[in-house]
Amino acid sequence: MKKTIIKVGLVAFCSFLSAHPVLADEYKTQNTLSENIMTTSLYENYRLFSNKNPELVPVTDIKEPVFAQEPQIEVKPLTPPEQKSFFGQYLSDTQDLILKAMSYIGTPYKWGGKNYLTGLDCSGLVKAAYENSVGLILPNTAKEMSFIGKKISISDLKPGDLVFFNTMRRAFSHVGIYVGDNKFLHSPRKGQEVRIEDMDSSYWVKRFNGGRRILSGEPNQELVMKKYLTSQ
Repeated sequence: MKKTIIKVGLVAFCSFLSAHPVLADEYKTQNTLSENIMTTSLYENYRLFSNKNPELVPVTDIKEPVFAQEPQIEVKPLTPPEQKSFFGQYLSDTQDLILKAMSYIGTPYKWGGKNYLTGLDCSGLVKAAYENSVGLILPNTAKEMSFIGKKISISDLKPGDLVFFNTMRRAFSHVGIYVGDNKFLHSPRKGQEVRIEDMDSSYWVKRFNGGRRILSGEPNQELVMKKYLTSQ
């Protein structure tokens, strides 16, 4: 029954094409194209497809991507910072001391003053500068300070050294900090402010008692105070 129906259909279709030659020619063309496409190799179809539609390459033909290897970075262990030499530490401490002492310029004189916010006397200035820069706690008076450190002649003075003067008819009654170029920083007297003076002035030349070096470059600056305490 099915075969009979198929035959009748084919006969009817052939009769239709015979009655319409234009449609018959178009059918032949379509059929030829289909046969050509079917006979094209699988490789050719893939090549044509991938060239015209590179973004639509079949998933089954995509190879597993090869990723670039991460660069190998050599990790070196951290090394501790180099320690300063005694000489380098001495220079660093001296610079810190001078800068701190300079910051007190303009502070008013106050008898017995140890606080730069309210006023400083000569020994209070030296004590504050050393304590707040290099952490050394010096004695309270100029006389006591004259016993510590190393004795230095006027020709060998270096920045940071203590310089002593007789301003009250007794030796070592006044103290200041040498800043170089024959100049020193001190807190003069009542009504005055912390300032820098020239040691070449005749007034100071006549009253100079000597110098002391507190920052000697020794590895342990606490030796300065230990020597002073044991001498009492």
